[in-house]
Amino acid sequence: MNEIIGLLAGYLAGGISTGLVVSKIFGEEGLRSKGSGNIGATNVARVVGKKAGIFTLVGDMVKPLIAILLVSLLTTDITVLAITGTAAVVGHIFPIYYRFQGGKGVATALGFFLYLTPIVAGISILVFAASLFITRYVSLGSVLGTLAAPISLYLLHYDSSLFFASLLIFALIAYKHIGNMSRIMKGTEGKFGEKS
Repeated sequence: MNEIIGLLAGYLAGGISTGLVVSKIFGEEGLRSKGSGNIGATNVARVVGKKAGIFTLVGDMVKPLIAILLVSLLTTDITVLAITGTAAVVGHIFPIYYRFQGGKGVATALGFFLYLTPIVAGISILVFAASLFITRYVSLGSVLGTLAAPISLYLLHYDSSLFFASLLIFALIAYKHIGNMSRIMKGTEGKFGEKS
């Protein structure tokens, strides 16, 4: 029963689109039709502004934390909490509120890892930062940073439920970035700091 509660709590919390809410507060109604069309922090920053992008990033990171904290009132079982965090990422990517058209899940995944595995989250952030510094591609840094999570969890001998959760999250985020990877190969992907 706790697994089901965690699944539902995570999915429903993750499905709330911080990007769309923040954009509307800042007076931007057409986020999906501008920039990359994504509802995540990177596109919000490009289209609406850096401040809105920061609010979106923080909001997307907080969503899994809220769900995990609520579920932890019932149980501290790491498998249930891993299910909750993973469900939040799935909810962000495939939200029922928005016809299953959501964001790419990176910030939501980061919030999940920061809470349950801060050391692994730190490693992922370093990999992301290094990739961004070298290539200036946010998308590539996001994929590589996400890939660093299951590798780190395995090498550091974390609970297997967290490892498998991170593998699923990596697969989903990599899938959502296929278009970005294709544009990088063609040289048409936007780089960090470029205007929309």
